[in-house]
Amino acid sequence: MLLVEKIATDNWRLKRLVRFENGLLYRDLFIFKQISLDEHFRRRQRNSQFPLEGDYFKPTPKMEFYTREDQVSEADFDREYAHYIKISSNDDALKADERFIIFVLSDLDIIDLNEETKQVALDHLNQCSSRTFAELKRDFLAVEKEILDEMRVFVSWKKCLAYEERVRQFPAEKKKHKIIKYETHLERMITKNISLLLALQRNRLARNFKEIKARLN
Repeated sequence: MLLVEKIATDNWRLKRLVRFENGLLYRDLFIFKQISLDEHFRRRQRNSQFPLEGDYFKPTPKMEFYTREDQVSEADFDREYAHYIKISSNDDALKADERFIIFVLSDLDIIDLNEETKQVALDHLNQCSSRTFAELKRDFLAVEKEILDEMRVFVSWKKCLAYEERVRQFPAEKKKHKIIKYETHLERMITKNISLLLALQRNRLARNFKEIKARLN
């Protein structure tokens, strides 16, 4: 019974070790993400540009449109980039763009967006000179370009985190050595106790066989 209890206990510890290793990896990744994101946004607040070398980012204007809680995917960026190309190359598409309408209304000091104010913006665009329209288009596309730059940073940062997750699929060397050492010790103890249990059972069977044989004789 003592050997059976030892085998069961060591087997339970071996299973717990697997859960511990998974938890250790999860914790290390979580801490890495938090520290890295904190440093990323501290650098964003400290500088108007990111360094060109030794970093994951290209120079980009200081962020104003996104926060650290926002999620930006590659699909979001591709969709926004395609939209930017469309409105920058087609004036009719630009005039029909709701964000551009809002931009024009803000230039006219109008806050609300509804059918009536939308028509006011369209009338203003149709009546303004080509120079005024060109200035509005230039200023609006500049803002849209800044949004694209920020989205590109977020996508790059997401790729960086994904890469780090792949790299950190194993614990640090020192922790990994201790885990492997403890795991080997448990496996050795389980094997040893199973061998002792089998030997004890063989001895018991042999003793019982001798007793039965002696009675028959």
